Amino acid sequence: MLSPISYLIFLGKRFLVPCQIKWNDSFLQWDVPANISADFAFSLALPIAHKTKRSAKEIAQEFIKLIDQKYQLIWEITEQGYINFRLTNEHYRNFLFHLVLSQGKNLQPTTKNIWINFEYISANPTGYLHLGNLRTGIIADVLANIYDFAGYQTVREYYINDRGKQIVDLVDSVYYYYQSLQGATDDNLEKIIAYPGIASQETAQKLIAKWKVKYLNKKLTENDFFLWKETILKIIITRIKQDLEKCGIFFANWFSEVSLYQNNKHLQLIDKLKNKDLVYEKEGAFFFRTTLTGDEKDRVIIKQDGNYTYFFSDILYHLNKLGRADYLLEFWGADHHGYVERVKGACQLLGYNREKIQVILTQMVSLLAKDGSTQKFSKRAGNAISINEALEWLKKDQLRFCLLEKEPNIHLTISKENLLQKENTRLYYLQYAHARCHQIFKKAKEKGIKISYQIDLLESESERKIYIFLVRFSHVLEKIIEENKPHYLIHYLDELAQLWQKYYQNNIILNEENKELSQQRLFLTKNVQIILKLGLNLMGIEAPKIM
Repeated sequence: MLSPISYLIFLGKRFLVPCQIKWNDSFLQWDVPANISADFAFSLALPIAHKTKRSAKEIAQEFIKLIDQKYQLIWEITEQGYINFRLTNEHYRNFLFHLVLSQGKNLQPTTKNIWINFEYISANPTGYLHLGNLRTGIIADVLANIYDFAGYQTVREYYINDRGKQIVDLVDSVYYYYQSLQGATDDNLEKIIAYPGIASQETAQKLIAKWKVKYLNKKLTENDFFLWKETILKIIITRIKQDLEKCGIFFANWFSEVSLYQNNKHLQLIDKLKNKDLVYEKEGAFFFRTTLTGDEKDRVIIKQDGNYTYFFSDILYHLNKLGRADYLLEFWGADHHGYVERVKGACQLLGYNREKIQVILTQMVSLLAKDGSTQKFSKRAGNAISINEALEWLKKDQLRFCLLEKEPNIHLTISKENLLQKENTRLYYLQYAHARCHQIFKKAKEKGIKISYQIDLLESESERKIYIFLVRFSHVLEKIIEENKPHYLIHYLDELAQLWQKYYQNNIILNEENKELSQQRLFLTKNVQIILKLGLNLMGIEAPKIM
């Protein structure tokens, strides 16, 4: 059975269909004026009235007639056509009781047999990860946690671009530092430094420790180059894994681009493209007819030198993923926005449903210099703040919080100074609210006050406001999944912590002169604690018992 609010939303969506109006979250209004005795309001009659030129009040009355009486909803229709709803005390008591009884597990929907592949970060292994990469990783990680909680089957995947020119440039850069750090003086060496960052230098030092002067002043053969490539990638990918694990990010799959070209999978795709007349040869290169899906020009998939393009690898990779999951959720930098339709279109031309691919674009992160100028994080320029550096200034929880708190499509500007300013602020008060709940129960045990599962003495509007706010938790998660914006969770928890803090300041939770009231307030405290802990856990942040 649906909760009353979920039922009303379901009913509202059906009610809007004949008028060809799509449900909008704004039709459910959580914030109602203080002088109105209501928990929430519905305004869906107003857009219908505007479109049909009918009375909003009459439309609201028609909607009310459809409500099943078993939900025991209390309502009032205003002259303007708003429907003010109030849930019964019995509903709230049952909700709070089952929340405590199950420690929040009752809020989890039944398991869905829907597999979603979450692919994120997937930065080229040409250096260590920076805060721009980590921001995308944390947004995706928290979103995957919420999908897990909602019953979906998720797989978290990192795509390793371990072939192509950038990898050649990486090997050349490490080779330069291997030589120069050991005193080689070849004037041509400096011309091959594509990646001058710390990763190339530290990797070269590890190769010196491993191989000593074995390759000093020696030109790499084809076999040497392959060995160098494998060794360098292993070193850098190991470091990438370690850095992510320090931030609470773990992947089930580390998928190699090279593996896409094993067992002639790429040749099978070429044959399929030829059979569908989706590819043609021109001036020694092969082009995919992407203009069939609106692209401005057809795209090269095999270059004149016979090498496959990144676009071809991406097609291969997406077909592979679509064979393993029902839906793909991918997280790309905003500078790749023009690439989204191209990839979706290619999959569509090959017979796949483009709607099964959803791309979340995250805005760029820039580095703020001391002179006030900004520049994009870049491994090639070697000017990024690495994850290890950031963890020297902030703890894991603080770092996750500060990179999650803004909407993904908002640009971030980062410097060491503004990272340090994040040290307490909102996260501190969230964790403090949870710790305070725990300490209240510790004191209650000392005083011999046990929890009650009744709320008949909790009749104030401040208590009722907390009730409805706790009920909202599931709907916040639904909205996050609908829009793929996990920062909503921070806003919700922030507001809940403020509500709780205000209630705590204005009420004595443990009153030995009125044990029955104290027991019921303990009941409310436990529910607040459970929701705070659930929310913090979904964000991958600790819910401390003491601060």
